[in-house]
Amino acid sequence: MTDPIIVHIPLAQLQPHPDNPRRRVGDVTELADSIRSQGLQQPLLVTPHGTGEHGTPLYRVVIGHRRLAALRQAGMTMAPCLVRDLTARQQREIMLVENCQRSDLTPLEEADGYQGLLDLGATVADMAEATGRSTSFVRGRLKVAGIPQSVRDHNERFAQLSLTDLDAIAEFADDPDTQAALAEKAGTTGFDYALAAARRHRKEQAWVDACLAFAADRHLGYTTVDSLWNLPYNRTKTINAAGDTSAETWYDELDAEYHTPDCTISVCKGGGHALAGMAVTLPEDPADRERDKKAAEAARQAREAEQRRLAPVTQFDKLSRETRETWIRTHSAQWAAHQMRDAIATLARLETLGVDGTLPTGLDANLRDKMLDTYQRIATPLPDEKKDVKHNLYHLDSPANVAELRRRAHQAGQELRQLTLILLSRQEARLDKDTWRGKGWTMSLKTASVYYNALAELGYEASDEENTALAGGFTETKEEAR
Repeated sequence: MTDPIIVHIPLAQLQPHPDNPRRRVGDVTELADSIRSQGLQQPLLVTPHGTGEHGTPLYRVVIGHRRLAALRQAGMTMAPCLVRDLTARQQREIMLVENCQRSDLTPLEEADGYQGLLDLGATVADMAEATGRSTSFVRGRLKVAGIPQSVRDHNERFAQLSLTDLDAIAEFADDPDTQAALAEKAGTTGFDYALAAARRHRKEQAWVDACLAFAADRHLGYTTVDSLWNLPYNRTKTINAAGDTSAETWYDELDAEYHTPDCTISVCKGGGHALAGMAVTLPEDPADRERDKKAAEAARQAREAEQRRLAPVTQFDKLSRETRETWIRTHSAQWAAHQMRDAIATLARLETLGVDGTLPTGLDANLRDKMLDTYQRIATPLPDEKKDVKHNLYHLDSPANVAELRRRAHQAGQELRQLTLILLSRQEARLDKDTWRGKGWTMSLKTASVYYNALAELGYEASDEENTALAGGFTETKEEAR
């Protein structure tokens, strides 16, 4: 390659590069004023690109798009240029490296820049070396670049989304419909809630797929049902996706007790308010048929009606909890000291003074377990993560856990953060679906509103669904409760 030379080229012969990662040059007024008074201090990097009318040579700008726009705004006709013969891959690589060094390149622009190089034959290792990034960083950006245009079109602000939102949408590369739904919510207060719902649905479907694979592997016949609620309650054993037990372990335990080959197996794939799960219905005992028929049917109908009635608030309680916990876990490291002091003051008032003169309830052993379960999910897990009755660990407030909490709370620079996490966990233990129904005995809606104020002091933005619930959207009249 010959040494590049600087030549003055008419602006009419210079073209912006169509593959430039930076899609907008922005306001160049200040730069144009500087060029008028002092001239252009740094040449543009260009590469030959065919000829125009009458054989006039044309050039593509590789570096200097803002300078080119400023020159035109300043009324200049010529530009000093560094001319180099570059391959398409070299052009893209230089533009990506140059723009990565600028803070205003959006994550999506950077991601698409990597994808352009990949299309031209560059490997992940090549791109990582050229840009000074890690290979895992490049792979992450390529996942974002893989979000199809059809999904991007669902949000007019898609190009400006944060990397956090883009990474979340990219998680669902095998589910364009979910990606599109998340894209619509991205950049709004409802995004975290929608993301929690999508992740929960994906987890449920993976659990169902594992159930079906297990049934096929064991050559078990089964039927697919819309709901497990319609099965005979007094003869049916169920497991659902909300638990940690695998279908295989559960089935083997049933088989040992009931000889399940004589039973009927049902699988519900979930959807709507139906919970994904698997059920085994035991053979009916003719001797008990008449005696239990009416009672069983009445009980089944009552249970089904109650579950259906409470399904919306039950689902909301789970999703809103997952949304809050995910937000706390991912943002706690960025909380400022003044935010934590404000939140601690609000939470301390709840703990000591309550709301409207009503003192808060204490935490019994079960609520302390719920508190520590929450803490495990929003912070670094404690030594005793699960109860283990076989080894005399009946509750999670074990000496090892209490000692570790105290150690963390006394760690230099971590006092406020750990106190905030513990106080948040205490309120999460009190908040349940009965709270949203206006029937909570451990937390009322008024208390929940104050708790959400503490979250807001830390930067949390409640979704429309949460605000509606806080305003009493799930409360019931006496007639509805009947």
